Amino acid sequence: MITLNAIFWMFVFMFAVVGAMRGWAKELLVTFSVILGIFIIVLMEQFIPFMNVFLLEGGAERQFTTRAVIIAAMIIFGYQTPNIRRLSEVLVRESFQDSLLGIFIGAINAYFIFGSLWYYLHQLGYPFEWVQQPVDPAALEFLAYLPPAWLGIPAIYFAVAISFIFVVVVLI
Repeated sequence: MITLNAIFWMFVFMFAVVGAMRGWAKELLVTFSVILGIFIIVLMEQFIPFMNVFLLEGGAERQFTTRAVIIAAMIIFGYQTPNIRRLSEVLVRESFQDSLLGIFIGAINAYFIFGSLWYYLHQLGYPFEWVQQPVDPAALEFLAYLPPAWLGIPAIYFAVAISFIFVVVVLI
């Protein structure tokens, strides 16, 4: 059986390769999409009363599935970015430095995507029988550094504000 820690690092490597091919500007939009997904989850669970009832009645499986669907929807929209001519002319240069930045941001995307899903699995006590809690102490300590652990209220508000400022100033 493969551990969640190994799967996580395999996805970080794979997304880094994808980031090198797509370019840093498109990968940055995916990063912002994941931040927006986490923001939606925090808002939904904190400020929409009927959602708490809906999620709690369904148990841990419904909670994880709802969170995963929100993250997945935002990822899909992030990866289906339009071909913006200005973006491709001004920001994307086919150079070695841009590929390196794409690798770095692609790895960050995997950290945000799969780190969030892993954190939610852990937070809900691994509700599925096909996923087991890690026994490695290093993997359990790593959970404190996953995005939802440090992107709570108010940090998520600042992350969304910085994301939107970057989109408006640099990408538009």
